[in-house]
Amino acid sequence: MATTSFFADTGDGYVDNDAVAVYSTCRNAATGTGSSSTVTNIDESLVCRAILFGGNYFISRAFFPFDTSALGSGSTVTAAEFNLYIEVTAKFDTNTDSFCVVQTSQASTSSLTTSDFDAVNFTNGGARTIAGFSNANQYWPWTLNGTGLGWVNTTGFTKLGLQSLLDINNSTPTGLNQLTGATYFSDNTGTSKDPYLSVTYTPGASVNSNFLAFM
Repeated sequence: MATTSFFADTGDGYVDNDAVAVYSTCRNAATGTGSSSTVTNIDESLVCRAILFGGNYFISRAFFPFDTSALGSGSTVTAAEFNLYIEVTAKFDTNTDSFCVVQTSQASTSSLTTSDFDAVNFTNGGARTIAGFSNANQYWPWTLNGTGLGWVNTTGFTKLGLQSLLDINNSTPTGLNQLTGATYFSDNTGTSKDPYLSVTYTPGASVNSNFLAFM
């Protein structure tokens, strides 16, 4: 058994849909109103949320592609943890919300567009409650559950995201459910604050070359 970490690819970022008067219209839209995959860091309030503010609804969904092909064909993933560096300065939790790891299906692993807003599977692969955050500058981990482990691609890209549990469950927010403070992405210089996925796995069995020659 081995454990290795993979940094997010350059296509990490967020897509949001902002200032929409009807919640179902905001949530079910195929296209968002804004996106970015080129920021070094941005306020967490834009990264993941489902909120009501000023009579309108705002939803943000984050995307984090990881090239996990080095795990290799036949490997068995036994545990995984998604880590995101956030400098938390405040939290708002009107509806007792959580931020959940989800599987995403954006077309590109190097960029995002507003058309990726609906490229999420609305399935909780591992959650962290807003209440569980504190005002601290650190990596915050999400442990993937059994469903989330099934999303780790041992021969290609693993596409993960963050989505509000209210968003996943189609529950209408009645106020603010978000963090404030800087969240760091792969475009940040160096790797000391980059998003990363830690994977524990059993490598696939080695093929005996002599057996292949005999065959």
